[in-house]
Amino acid sequence: MAFLNVSWNIRNKCSESEQVPPQKIVITNESGAELTSVVGPFSEGASFTLRCDVFGEAVRMNELLEADPEGKKAKPLPTVTWFRNDVMVSNVSIALPSGGTTHVRSELRITGLGRRDVHSELTCQALNNPKTAPLASTLHVDMNFGPLDVKILGANQPLSAGRRYDLLCQSSGSRPPAILTWRKNGQRLEKAKKTTVASYFFSRGNKLNKNC
Repeated sequence: MAFLNVSWNIRNKCSESEQVPPQKIVITNESGAELTSVVGPFSEGASFTLRCDVFGEAVRMNELLEADPEGKKAKPLPTVTWFRNDVMVSNVSIALPSGGTTHVRSELRITGLGRRDVHSELTCQALNNPKTAPLASTLHVDMNFGPLDVKILGANQPLSAGRRYDLLCQSSGSRPPAILTWRKNGQRLEKAKKTTVASYFFSRGNKLNKNC
């Protein structure tokens, strides 16, 4: 009867070890630097690779199981999945040697970034059983954009000698807002009035000049 009790305890502990969820998730860039909230900034057309490492702590077993090397790792191995704005884009991962703990890695390659990708979310999620919530880490993509256009407003009017006129140089589409400078006959004008309008990467600058 004692033998049956010991056997049941072993099976019970094995069953519990198979349901140990992943304990830690780390996302790094191509240089190996850990990322926790933001990746970038990148320019349009850029590409990059992220690496997601998932770790599980060693399971403490009783003395009857210490000789079982399989019983020292959390089981089953977690499934590591990448999401891009909540859409699954990859679930390929590999198990790595870890000396008594679980270590699974998955890489994600993003190419051809465009303006639509700014602030997009990239999430690495690890799950090894349906009874516990998945472990996840999310990064937001940061990007820089050049100006889409630049215009001089107020120049299409008759100009008279000796009078003062205000011209407006307007640029849009840049991130961060573009720095606007005025030049007269190739020489930079240092006293131009500069303003920034918080409206979708919008910049303005004022000065009496025809060259922006």
